[in-house]
Amino acid sequence: MSDTTHGQPPGHFAVGQHPDLPPPVGTAGVLGWLRKNLFSSIGSSLLTLAALYVVYSFVTWAVSWIVTDSVLAGDDQTVCRLAGALGEYDSNIERVEWDSLAPPPANLGGAELAEHLANQEGSKKYLGRAASALNTFNGRLDEAIKLPPEQFALVAEPVNDVDRIASEVGSRDLAAGLDKAIAAEDWQEARAVVDRSQPLVAWGADHGGACWSVIKVRFNQLLFYLYPQDQQWRPILCFALLLLALGPVLFKVPGRRHLIWFTYAFPIVAFFLLTGWNGVLPVVKTNIWGGLMVTIITGGFGIAASLPIGILLALGRRSRMPVVRFLCIAFIEGVRGVPLITLLFMASNMLQLWLPPNIEFDNFLRALLVVALFASAYMAEVIRGGLQAIPKGQYEAAQALGLGYWKMMRLIVLPQALRITLPGIVNTFIGLFKDTTLLLTIGIFDFLGAAQAVVTDAKWKGLAHELYVFCAIIYFIFCFSMSRYSLYLEKKLHTGHRR
Repeated sequence: MSDTTHGQPPGHFAVGQHPDLPPPVGTAGVLGWLRKNLFSSIGSSLLTLAALYVVYSFVTWAVSWIVTDSVLAGDDQTVCRLAGALGEYDSNIERVEWDSLAPPPANLGGAELAEHLANQEGSKKYLGRAASALNTFNGRLDEAIKLPPEQFALVAEPVNDVDRIASEVGSRDLAAGLDKAIAAEDWQEARAVVDRSQPLVAWGADHGGACWSVIKVRFNQLLFYLYPQDQQWRPILCFALLLLALGPVLFKVPGRRHLIWFTYAFPIVAFFLLTGWNGVLPVVKTNIWGGLMVTIITGGFGIAASLPIGILLALGRRSRMPVVRFLCIAFIEGVRGVPLITLLFMASNMLQLWLPPNIEFDNFLRALLVVALFASAYMAEVIRGGLQAIPKGQYEAAQALGLGYWKMMRLIVLPQALRITLPGIVNTFIGLFKDTTLLLTIGIFDFLGAAQAVVTDAKWKGLAHELYVFCAIIYFIFCFSMSRYSLYLEKKLHTGHRR
């Protein structure tokens, strides 16, 4: 019998029966993706390499400043100030142009001579500043060594380390020698002094990163501000219960039907847990609340309240009842037309003028209500966009089934509208969480406000970068988590009809 395939010679296949061949090398997998997206042309390749260089430079600097060269020792700036003085010394030395300190060649004249003399004067100035920084370092080192024993114990290792290096190179003699060389204009000796000081410069570079000691010492203040330290277990427990309350709302957890009742009861539990109850828990007034605790409370309350209020406002704006529609439109447009900071000022300073003299309205509660109502106006417009995107046939089909208005909205329309507007809803939540920083304008120290209070402390003067970077990291964690959860919901709720 001949070896044929459907009457074709060996090695030939019928149309449509040829086996799939592997893709050409370099067109699939990781190499294929890189070639298509990053190195598809000469221009694209150059941009990719330039971007990689920028990213690499930033990442290496960030890792060095945040992690490898950072300082955690001590409850003040002792080690950071030592490294700072050495950093200032090194930065001035790097600006010195040693060639310009030599006498100008005889053949120089005009503009070249003027430039040489200008560089010479600049180098002398930087050398003088370097000598001053080295003297500052020696003075700070003497202060660090003379710290009380209990305070010195916290910085003993780095201070002893730099003291050993300073003794080996003779930092005090180096400072005197550098001053003497500058006075005598002996630039060769000055350069020799600078060369002998390199071990100190290396220690300063190894400890010249972020001074995280401020975060370690003021961590409780950043989290709870002035909330009594012996009662801080209460907000910690409250936040742990918050995670338990969010579980059945955000995810399908075992016993969800029963846990949801705790979610409904959580606001009441949190209120009494944080404010206290006479005879059970000491009362803690809201005027000493602050820090990350206030940011989470305000953001969480605003998020939880703005969504249902926004849904009602969106439905009211589309209502056929003129009075309801007018009131909803007036509220939405009125609130959206005024900055949040203005509403906060009005609630803080003017609301009391409209209330009877014997009625006191808590300032923090006013802020909560304003933030929630402000966010609900924006949320209403997001929801209204989703409602308008629902085809008219969905409404007609629901009415044909005999569903009333509220059942139609709850079972047919709103689930589709909320799914469509999910990105906009989460975007509003993220904006609301960041807008809590405006509470500082009415005297409520939120997370960023607590950080600013630390910055103004003379003990931690000059450490604004560390505090603001820490705040940025915390805000990013919360906002990025909300963004990721939004993507998770989008994938979970999509019906398979993606465009």
